[in-house]
Amino acid sequence: KPPFVLISTTLNVDKPPFVLIGATPNVDKPPFVLISATLNVDKPPFVLISTTPNVDKPPFVLISATLNDDKPPFVLIGATPNVDKPPFVLISATPNVDKPPFVSISTTPNVDKPPFVLISATLNVDKPPFVLISATPNVDKPPFVSISTTPNVDKPPFVLISATLNVDKPPFVLIGATPNVDKPPFVLISTTPRNDKPPFVLISATPNVDKPPFVLISATPNVDKPPFV
Repeated sequence: KPPFVLISTTLNVDKPPFVLIGATPNVDKPPFVLISATLNVDKPPFVLISTTPNVDKPPFVLISATLNDDKPPFVLIGATPNVDKPPFVLISATPNVDKPPFVSISTTPNVDKPPFVLISATLNVDKPPFVLISATPNVDKPPFVSISTTPNVDKPPFVLISATLNVDKPPFVLIGATPNVDKPPFVLISTTPRNDKPPFVLISATPNVDKPPFVLISATPNVDKPPFV
């Protein structure tokens, strides 16, 4: 019964091992997000994240380390199977913007032409190495999605994915090594900044963020209150 989030290493979509996160139990029923290491798009190993079961049916996001477009090794994230057909997002380790080695994701062929998303290991925000994905050139200008190895770009280790610059401003999805970005170890995925504010999905190494070991995926803040998984 949706909505739900499923994470499995043996869902048997066809090519395990893989991890599936979806709003529906079946891979062929959108909306869903699929992350697989062996979906066999053509050039494994790779990771595919798609809202549709087929790679050739948009809208979708593809992340591959061996798509072999022209400049391998690279990672491609796009709404279309081809890199030359917008809208798309390209992540490459060798586009040579200025600071190699780095990864660039852009909806346009040029890094200086917005709207775009940039992921770089040498963006020099202040605390490398990190990965930043933003829809705007500046980290302080929404709309954007930030993925960093540090919560404030100065406190490792963690990975943050947010639709807003601040963790306390929804809507956003946070994946971090700490629940409050300061209490390890855990992984938090939430649509709200706090664990007590639904709707959200929490995956943690501790039930109350202080009692290991466990994995919690719930639509409510409490483990004993449905609906939850």
